[in-house]
This record gives sequence, structure tokens and C-alpha cells, in this order.
Amino acid sequence: MEDTIQFIGKHGNWVVVKKTKPHENSPLENALFLSGILDTIYDRLEDYLHESFDLGPLDATVDEIVKGKRASANLIGEVVSAVNGPKVNRVINDLLQNLDDSFQKKEREAIKTLLKAYALRRAFKALKLKVDYSIASEEMKKGLKKFKGKGR
Repeated sequence: MEDTIQFIGKHGNWVVVKKTKPHENSPLENALFLSGILDTIYDRLEDYLHESFDLGPLDATVDEIVKGKRASANLIGEVVSAVNGPKVNRVINDLLQNLDDSFQKKEREAIKTLLKAYALRRAFKALKLKVDYSIASEEMKKGLKKFKGKGR
């Protein structure tokens, strides 16, 4: 089998096919490709959460936490504490009450973790903080174009 990096997904109207041959002399090209896959996965994961829950109350709670604030080292700690705090936990626990009984305790804990990650990502996006590889992909693509022009 030939070396390849690929991601294929289909569910209803959602179809994605991303495939490339690994670039042996450019690990950065491979990183960019994987970053694009992460963008796709995170977007679809959030779609599934929105389809499963009314995230309006969680969104409003997170928006209240970051409203009118600018990113700083101290604020990052405050945001992480708030997302793990009682107010956000109460909203998430309310959302979990709507799950049917088919979800076991460990699955409910995993879903709670997903909702906390969603809340933290929403807060960081609002503060324009880039904390994972997927949200950096556009900047990485721009930077790589500049890099390619320098003797690559």
C-alpha cells in the first residue's frame, strides 16, 4: 500500500474527502494537511453538539464570562476556572438531564467533557486566543507560502 494521509466521512448531507501523499521533504506540508482535517472534525463535532443540545444557555453563560474582556495571562486562568466552575457546570448538568437513559455513566462523563471543551473553545475564540492546531491553519497556509519563496 502506498503512503497516504486521508480522511473520509459521510453522514447524511455531510460528505468530506481529504487525501494527500505525505510530503517526504516537507513535514510542514503534512502538518498543514492534518490541520485542515482537524478544522473539519472540530466543525462537525460542534454541529453534532448543536443537533443534540440547545446550546443557547451554555453559549450565553460563556459569552457572559468573556464579555468586554481582552486576552491576558491572568484572564486565561480566570476563564479556565470559570468554565470549570459552578455556573458553567450547572448549565452543563441541566443539558445532561435531557439525555435519554441509554447513555451510561461513563458516556455521560465523556459528553460532559465534550461540552466543557466546547465552552472553553468558545471562550478562547471570543478572546481571539489560538490554542490548537486547527484554528491556526489559515495563518499556517499564509506563512508557508512566504516560506516556499525562500529557497525551498
